[in-house]
Amino acid sequence: MAGLITACGSSAPASPEPANPQTFDAAALDAELNRIADGALAQEGVPSFVLRVDAPCLGYTFETARGFADGEAEEPMTPGHGFWTASTTKTMTSVIVLQLVERGLLRLEDTLIDHLPADLVDRVHVLDGVSRGREVRVDQLIGHTSGLWDHASAGTFFATLLDNPGKFWIPDELVEWATVNGEPVGLPGEQYHYSDFGYLLAGLIIESVTGEPIHEVYRRLIFEPLGMASTFQGGHEERANVPVARPFFATLDIVDLGIDPSFDWAAGGVIATAADLNRFYAGLFSGALLSEESVRMMLRGVAPDVPGRVPGREYGLGILKPLSDGEDWRGHSGFWGSWAGHSIAQNVTVAFSTSQSEASRSDIQRAVFAAIPDFECADGTRLSTQGEAESSY
Repeated sequence: MAGLITACGSSAPASPEPANPQTFDAAALDAELNRIADGALAQEGVPSFVLRVDAPCLGYTFETARGFADGEAEEPMTPGHGFWTASTTKTMTSVIVLQLVERGLLRLEDTLIDHLPADLVDRVHVLDGVSRGREVRVDQLIGHTSGLWDHASAGTFFATLLDNPGKFWIPDELVEWATVNGEPVGLPGEQYHYSDFGYLLAGLIIESVTGEPIHEVYRRLIFEPLGMASTFQGGHEERANVPVARPFFATLDIVDLGIDPSFDWAAGGVIATAADLNRFYAGLFSGALLSEESVRMMLRGVAPDVPGRVPGREYGLGILKPLSDGEDWRGHSGFWGSWAGHSIAQNVTVAFSTSQSEASRSDIQRAVFAAIPDFECADGTRLSTQGEAESSY
């Protein structure tokens, strides 16, 4: 993947000359993306839909919204609405980890005991009566190879949220719940198993290393450098001055139930607009957040012979290749029907949300990928690491 870091993307990019102005039909692409948006909203149970596409090498930006942000036909959804991004947050958490690695404050091969209390480390991963917590590495946490279970997918966790809908979850409580209510699925490093629990522990490590709450670290090292003014961590900091769409779990209105977004924390607690998510992924691949070497490290997928790996779905460190015919795309999906990511060769960034857990993200991905015309981005194969965010640590 030569030319991974693109020169025409940045936190505040100057628009390059269109790559092929003679053949690019912006009106036709507008029409197709609007058709896709209509189809997305037509999915059963989808209350709202928002989509943004940024293709700076074509001088093209598209955004649209459908439906109602409140699910009750009273507040129309707009492109300016934020939404619960869920696991897209994992890319941000992984970026922070790699930023700390670049600054010499952390190593990917560090183990839990290097940064967390022994009384916690010795309890989080106990398999067949043997504690393996001291063997779990940082890269295994953010690459889903730690052997830890996924507490967030357990029905018992959702039941706990329903039993305590107004509860504000502090990180230590989340980690404790995950520690005592489930068991590891395997030994550290021996299989791929998606795990929100691993990202909770990664969040604790980030706070231990920086000495600050993770929402302040996100803001200092990602949100502010990239101008993501409409992004915040739900429940843990003051809400940005932006309306937010309500997420639905089938027919259940999560906000109406009173569930506090603090429960997702470092694994999925960020709320953002589609425009801000595009700023994030464009910034990541422009060199505004990480070096070329670190981005390559993020993209390095789980080895093909590792049990649990999904063929064709290369999960690296907080970022993955989708299964929806997106060979050149890398990004992350979110539980509440969202996806955001970037085409490396064409320097195109896409973000969308249905705010519905049961919606088909892959159908929307596939349609959007197919709609974007093939073109050569002259700046898309040049290396650049200009504009790196300065460290505050």
